[in-house]
Amino acid sequence: MIPRVGTALPVDGSFGEVIKGTQTMLRAFGWDLGKYYHDKMCPKFGDDWLEKLVEVRKQQHPDVPMYKKLPNLWDPNFCVNEPAKNTDSPLKQCLGPMPLNVWSKFKSIPFKFRNREQHFDEVPALQTLRADAELIRDVASFLGLPVAEEATELIARVDALEGGAVFGGAPEEMVAELARELEEYQVKHKAQAAEVAKARTTGEAAKADAEAAANELAVMAETIAGLEAALEAQRNAQRRTFSDEYVDLAAGDVWPAAPPSRTLRLLGHVGDLYDPAATDLLSNEYGAIAVRAAERWREFLPHGGNVHLSRVGQAVALVSGTWTYLGSLDDYSAEDQLEEVV
Repeated sequence: MIPRVGTALPVDGSFGEVIKGTQTMLRAFGWDLGKYYHDKMCPKFGDDWLEKLVEVRKQQHPDVPMYKKLPNLWDPNFCVNEPAKNTDSPLKQCLGPMPLNVWSKFKSIPFKFRNREQHFDEVPALQTLRADAELIRDVASFLGLPVAEEATELIARVDALEGGAVFGGAPEEMVAELARELEEYQVKHKAQAAEVAKARTTGEAAKADAEAAANELAVMAETIAGLEAALEAQRNAQRRTFSDEYVDLAAGDVWPAAPPSRTLRLLGHVGDLYDPAATDLLSNEYGAIAVRAAERWREFLPHGGNVHLSRVGQAVALVSGTWTYLGSLDDYSAEDQLEEVV
């Protein structure tokens, strides 16, 4: 048995990183599916079941290249096409009944991956990688394959990268570096704003200098906005690394443990939460998702109040004397989704 290769998460959106994610996920899918078949076939047909199956196929389909030699059980091309193209395949029996949409996705995997990559039909892109991961996740989840969880993690990584998150170093180091760079630009922006104000008061002779300084100020403002977005994305990505601490509850359920230690204040007349320890608003740490969360959580605390936030972003509050789960920063309401589409 060859060793299993796990799905490698991309650190950026470059071609090489996208291809790395695609190919390692496909290999993991092939390995998991091959083992799935092997575990089901051996008890019924013995350890040499694959050799027996191939001998039958050689007699039936002497011209099909896939059966001219013993196939690689870990090859997704064989694992999918054998049951997809042979109604009498014992591997199809292993799969069991599949909903039509899952079966269609299952059959499409070799074409969507191998043909595209080997014939260079598309430029590798994060959007394509996300679609690939969703395909693998849906099929693997139905079959209970381990790669389903890896595909889910890959989707989260693509979302984080598209949101501006930066990877490749320790999360704390990346956040610290972005924060330092943002602070430097904010200082420069303040100094440049003073220069623009000064230039505009020196008369007509300095008009060109004032315009140039104003243009530079606008560029710096755009840079700051980009750094703020990247920092928010990185902080959210860092928060999501604590997924093992996530408690599977619905909003309104009783919180089953002691409340998280971080205490925030849901403001009464402002759509945000205030962190007294950081003396800052939560939206300055996590961006717009904090504002949306504050609006949703106000359903439980209409007049505001203390909210306890876990490291993964789940909120708990004392409601009518009971520690109650309010929801997660990553929850989306129908209004949030409509807002994003618009």
